Amino acid sequence: MIISRNCGNAWNTSKYSWVSNAVTKATTTPADSITAVTAFKDIFNNLENKTANYIKISVGADVAYITLNSTSNDVITVTPTTPFESEFIEIRDIFIATDSVAVSVTLELT
Repeated sequence: MIISRNCGNAWNTSKYSWVSNAVTKATTTPADSITAVTAFKDIFNNLENKTANYIKISVGADVAYITLNSTSNDVITVTPTTPFESEFIEIRDIFIATDSVAVSVTLELT
């Protein structure tokens, strides 16, 4: 069971997904869903309505570029020293690019 915050109040959820694997996607413009990467294909399946409200994404080395829910949203740059973490947002998909470098990506969703 995961305990998370909800506007300052604690709440419990058993819906949690976590995957860590290498990702290689061309360019620095996220155009491919992370679910197109075999290791991440089921990342949303354990979540209620296949939607996450919390995300934490980190990389082991190099850089990953992500957008949330749409390729037209702002690009978030994730580096080893600047992981991305957010809650209280609705996440239905994550698009990723790695500039053709194999990047170790760890993704947590609740």
